Amino acid sequence: MSKVLMYSTSQLFGKRVTGGLKRFLELYYAFRDKGIEVDLYSADSQEVLKEKKVSANSLESENVSKSILLPTELKIFIKNYKYLKTIKKREYDLIIVFDVPTAIGLCLSGFKNIQLFIRQDLIKYKRISISERTNNKLLINFYLLIMKLCEFICFIKAAKIIIQCKYDYHALIKRHSLIKSIIKKKSIIQINNVNPSWVINKSLENNNKADSNLKKGKEDKLLVGFIGDFSNERKGHRILVDAVKELIDEGISIEVILIGDGEKLTTYINECSTYPDIKFTGRLDNPITVVKKLDLMVVPSLADSCPNTIMEALYNYIPVIGARSGGIPEMLMHEISMFDLNIDSLSKRIKYYISEEKRNELKILQAQRREDLSFNWADKIIKHLEIH
Repeated sequence: MSKVLMYSTSQLFGKRVTGGLKRFLELYYAFRDKGIEVDLYSADSQEVLKEKKVSANSLESENVSKSILLPTELKIFIKNYKYLKTIKKREYDLIIVFDVPTAIGLCLSGFKNIQLFIRQDLIKYKRISISERTNNKLLINFYLLIMKLCEFICFIKAAKIIIQCKYDYHALIKRHSLIKSIIKKKSIIQINNVNPSWVINKSLENNNKADSNLKKGKEDKLLVGFIGDFSNERKGHRILVDAVKELIDEGISIEVILIGDGEKLTTYINECSTYPDIKFTGRLDNPITVVKKLDLMVVPSLADSCPNTIMEALYNYIPVIGARSGGIPEMLMHEISMFDLNIDSLSKRIKYYISEEKRNELKILQAQRREDLSFNWADKIIKHLEIH
């Protein structure tokens, strides 16, 4: 029986649980259910882990430096370096780690048998996030150079590279042409499924509180939804808000619900104060309760590999349109469900789906895509990793 180490510098049960962290936990529970021996490390406290009935080890993550020159994951690694030296002495058949910023510390420390899961186009994601924090181009380019070097080292050291979309794979090949043969040899592309356990479970929940956000002035208004983090502009809410303003100014009968929190949320709320049909809910424990009531979901991400929002919409038979960016076209497949990353293109696509007939046609197309993407993701990963 294989012995597995799962290592994360994030709080798996924190306030901001990303799709990547949910996948990480999905794999952990699958290992546990199959009787595979797994040691789990995360930044969650022992109190939280006990409450969640998860047997795991806590990494020290408090009081890390706020410098933007190093990613938080690497700072946490440095803080736990002595602790991790003892872990290295244990013999593991496989080490599961998600994304380069978390993996680089293990790679530099000589950990073996690393199975590196790529959950994002790192350079594109980081360029957006760091540009929100500084206008210093020299600092931005220096930071991205560090990230690219970290990628290079991790790809050399990793035993396997598991990638969730072809877009990310080709981006890595292009960025690291000197080692493209190594990347090709080690890479496995496995798209996400639409039916992970959390989507199924959350889709079964009811939330009467969410209904208060869905009261329409007129029943014939098109109810459009968006889910995303307002900490930076990566999720594309700027394009959506501006497009919706134009549509409302044109007299289009539309209501938009934007779900999510973050540093810029208050700015957007104030900006849209004269547009009562643009509504912000803040963070919701279960946004799927709102998703299920929508006429149309919009995913305008500037960079996204495999957005949860698309999975949640597809699973619940809600028509969804997305930007031609990242891995979104691989998920949606049909041109009629996509738009370019500009206000005009998005406005035209929303107008097209004001027609219920057109939305029903899209539902039929996407019902087939839902079927294609309904499978056991964890089982496929375990097969790829050849865990017995």
